[in-house]
Amino acid sequence: MTPVPLRRSLVRQSRAVAGAAACGLALLAAAACTSGGARSAGTRGGATPDVAVLAAPRVMQYRRVVMIEQYRHGTNTVELEIPGGVMDPQETDPVAAGQRELREETGYEGTGARIIGRIFPNPAIQSNTCHTLLVRACELRHPTEFDHSEDIHVRLVPVEHIPDLIASGRIRHALVVVALTHFLMLRPEGSAAP
Repeated sequence: MTPVPLRRSLVRQSRAVAGAAACGLALLAAAACTSGGARSAGTRGGATPDVAVLAAPRVMQYRRVVMIEQYRHGTNTVELEIPGGVMDPQETDPVAAGQRELREETGYEGTGARIIGRIFPNPAIQSNTCHTLLVRACELRHPTEFDHSEDIHVRLVPVEHIPDLIASGRIRHALVVVALTHFLMLRPEGSAAP
């Protein structure tokens, strides 16, 4: 069996699961990364900031998150994630890189992009930093621009479903779980409750 049919089969299975978990609503999200050195487990490369972008569609700000379903070779699974990737060599701003990744992987664009969290993904063996971004008032404005190996489907996920999607194991990419936690801990301006 070739990888392409396997990915398509996994995406079909994943869509059925996502539809049930999200009560038939579409799921979506965004993320990006910078590369400054080797990232393998046995190597201590240069600083390689990552950027995770949470995108809130304009019509339902803070009610849905733009997410993606993406085939992952390492686990041979289709994962529900926020968009992301490695910063291009000429990029120095994680916010700009995150906005680029959001646009390329989903076609969405928004306003007020800002960093809402920073973590070290695995400080025991890596020197990179993961930056979590929030982009508001997102609208679908562009065609997607996938890398040659990407197999991605965009989903809009209701915010209230995120905790259950994490608890059930539907969202299990560690950096995505942390990024969503940063998002869920935000307090609306002028309010005491999340």
